[in-house]
Amino acid sequence: MPFPTLLLMSAPIAVAPSGHTLHAELERLLFMNKGTVTRKQVFVYEVQKVSYNEPDNVTCSMCGWAVHTPWHYMWMKSELLPSGPPGPPLPGGNLNLVAPPMGMRSSPALGGVSTGSTELRADGSFREWTILNQGPAGAGKYGWVDDVWMAAKIGGKAKMLRTHPPKYATTAAVDALIFGGTYPATRLQVDDAELTSDAKVSVFGYSTLKPTDLKASAYPAVVLSLSVENVGAAATEASFMFNLPFGAWTDCARPPAKHATTAPATDKVGCMKACVNSATCASWDLTKGKCMLNSDVPLTHHSVGSYCGVKSRAGWVIKDGALTRSTRPMKRGPSMGDVTLRPVLSDGVTASFASSDDAAALYKIFAANGAFPANSVSSADAGNGAVAVTAKLAAGAKTTISLVFAWHFRDRDFSGQILGNMYAELWPNSAAVAQELAVEGKLLSVISDINAHHYAVASPQNPTPLWLKDQLLNQWSHFHMLMWYKDGRLREYEAWSCDDVDSVHNDYQRHLLYLWAFPEFEFNKMTAWSTFAQRSDGSIWESLGYTGKPMDVGGGRYMGDTTSLYLIEMYELYRHTGNKTFIQSQWKSAQRATSWMIANAMGNSSYGLPQKLETTYDHFGFNGRRTVAYNGHIYLTALGAVERMAVMMGDSVTADSAATALALGQKRLTTPTSEGGPLWDGTKKFWHAHSETVTQIFTDSLYGQMLGHHHFQNFSIDTSFISAHLAYEWERNQDKYGMRVLNDPVQEDSIWMNGPPTWTYLQLAMGKMQREQAMEPFKRMSENFRTRLRDQWNLRALTHTDGSMPDPETTRAIEVGAPREQGHYGFMLTDLFLLPLLSGQVVDMASTGVQLQLNPMFPAPYTMPVLILGVEGSISATAGDNYTLALAFGKLELHQGGLVVAGKPCPKAVNLEAGQKISW
Repeated sequence: MPFPTLLLMSAPIAVAPSGHTLHAELERLLFMNKGTVTRKQVFVYEVQKVSYNEPDNVTCSMCGWAVHTPWHYMWMKSELLPSGPPGPPLPGGNLNLVAPPMGMRSSPALGGVSTGSTELRADGSFREWTILNQGPAGAGKYGWVDDVWMAAKIGGKAKMLRTHPPKYATTAAVDALIFGGTYPATRLQVDDAELTSDAKVSVFGYSTLKPTDLKASAYPAVVLSLSVENVGAAATEASFMFNLPFGAWTDCARPPAKHATTAPATDKVGCMKACVNSATCASWDLTKGKCMLNSDVPLTHHSVGSYCGVKSRAGWVIKDGALTRSTRPMKRGPSMGDVTLRPVLSDGVTASFASSDDAAALYKIFAANGAFPANSVSSADAGNGAVAVTAKLAAGAKTTISLVFAWHFRDRDFSGQILGNMYAELWPNSAAVAQELAVEGKLLSVISDINAHHYAVASPQNPTPLWLKDQLLNQWSHFHMLMWYKDGRLREYEAWSCDDVDSVHNDYQRHLLYLWAFPEFEFNKMTAWSTFAQRSDGSIWESLGYTGKPMDVGGGRYMGDTTSLYLIEMYELYRHTGNKTFIQSQWKSAQRATSWMIANAMGNSSYGLPQKLETTYDHFGFNGRRTVAYNGHIYLTALGAVERMAVMMGDSVTADSAATALALGQKRLTTPTSEGGPLWDGTKKFWHAHSETVTQIFTDSLYGQMLGHHHFQNFSIDTSFISAHLAYEWERNQDKYGMRVLNDPVQEDSIWMNGPPTWTYLQLAMGKMQREQAMEPFKRMSENFRTRLRDQWNLRALTHTDGSMPDPETTRAIEVGAPREQGHYGFMLTDLFLLPLLSGQVVDMASTGVQLQLNPMFPAPYTMPVLILGVEGSISATAGDNYTLALAFGKLELHQGGLVVAGKPCPKAVNLEAGQKISW
């Protein structure tokens, strides 16, 4: 293998505040979870019963990313437990398995918002690859790319930063890695008898996130930083390496089209070279020893044992201090683009590059030298590209050496239609992305932004329980699913295992993240729902797109939680902005939606509640029932929102219509069935799940009441009804892992993620029980994902129950409480309503009086989050009744008297920008 000249480069160190170094900022990152992986642990995939779930590895394209039973889930052999408390054993018969350590099943997505991502797992592997524009309506994701790895050399000792390296480097494994993850950052602390004998070593993976600034959050890149503290008595040298097999991806396929030709090659190197030497080849696929050369670039997907690649005319090229491989401009398509590896240089830091078809050889050279010798980048294309960065450390010194992995694939697609990526409008190629990021001062800014976000939402001075802070803060990882198209449209799949786009009912479960951080997404959707996605009868279509159809063609079902939630969010956006012009622009649409909603409820007999409409809970035939409790309570909240907007608009006709319908709906919901009411059981004191049952109790019946309290700070039904219903819900539906969805009789033995957060919110809001009791159902569900399954970055829509009811769906130990349906789902994100509730936050920017009220549920001292449309900050209080409002992101303007905390008005007008604060 040829090797190029050692590349020595230097640049001035970015000026930062005294003591404010990248090393120090990385050490400040908040990690409230932990998992230890050792090289002796054994991980296996076990078949489990599911309805349908997202697989780790997607073996098809344009297929929705959903598989039915058999579905495979990662486990660890229990006889090889990590040190410390192992967590609850799950001996599935004779399987003898336990949940793997935190960070193995999932970890924070790394990659700018909307740009695609990968995950740095607790064993040092990189999994869950979507940087090639993969999505349910496009190419399949790569679950694991084994030849992507990092390595470190400290003094004379080198190791691959993997506990389970590729087969060609098994002796290079580190003893253990200690994982911590908080989106968008992962930390792996290295524990190795050789590598860390005289040094403390951690590797960080992170990406850009700046709430309220989508462009600043959308760098298509991952930053990898090796932090080293020399605790030895002598000076030493630290080197850091990253290998990327972009020329020949492992376990991937590009199924040949009909015009493909066969080449005589039988291995990946020969197949790649055959494509390079063919005038007509654009991509290649090697499956079962058969090399196929494609004249086009088919959508890719995962395929165990296969290799695939896209032709590059120039191969790996060193230019302007970076190593780049480009597959353009041969063709257009979602896989066409380039990647760049760029070191972050400062005084005394050196870097070198290499390319090779042999990843094992690259590691051996790095292990021997800590760098690559001269002429290591071949003039011909190669399967792997690598970068090594080296710095010297005096005894007792600390340093951080970093590199940037950037990508640029402009042609994001949906169902075969090229819609493009906005990031390609912001940067011309991956080299430009990497060049902008690979400056120590820039990285300091990136980490400072991440820390500002973490400390605003989950400050150590926030008295919210740690389990809840960890769960809520990591909900922001849902950002990695956002799609930002070339024309500025923002869209998001329902899930990675459910390929419809921006279904109103699912969007509202997760919308708070975007309302606070990237509100342009919410306005973008509102425009869609009020135009092409509104039917001629005034109702709102369920979704904006489906696999096999063009984007932005409304479709789906008539539902009780689409049109209603559209109207609720319209009111919410007004409360957060005070922008009457926005309501005026939407008002005709709102009038039509309201008319349809009331007409459906009234029918031909002035019934008064939504009739025969589907819900997000679409497993139970609710669309065939005359009315459903869940739809009825959302309907009341929507009517309350419409009435308030109509009064503001001076539309007395719509206001009176909404008020009259609201009064009738309230009466219908509180009239006992014994007196002709459709739902309220006056004897057992609960709302029947629907009008055709007298026994079934449905968890999450009162989602609409939670929304009403969040928006109006009161309930549309007397709390005596609500308290009684919640008590009965818990009595009948409680489960070891949360609350089963439907009982008496059980119609599906499952837990849906919406219900427990609603239950907890309502109990906290009413204040009639101890906080710990109120949190119990949600804590059970959250901790099932967080500490039992240890899978908190891939939340599902449904899990199995504990199997305690008659005729359970499963009692298999590895299935009870385990994922039952979906993947990367937003159901649990209704827990985000707890954040403003715990802060006692009420927002009304249109008010001439109090615009922002904060009344935290905890006694001082505290630091609690403040989250408003386009604003993120915190409110701090001392025991001496002194308050500080600090802004981390955005801009906040309030008139004098507009801010009140715990009943104490701020005596001044507020005019804050990011990094500023006001105290009184």
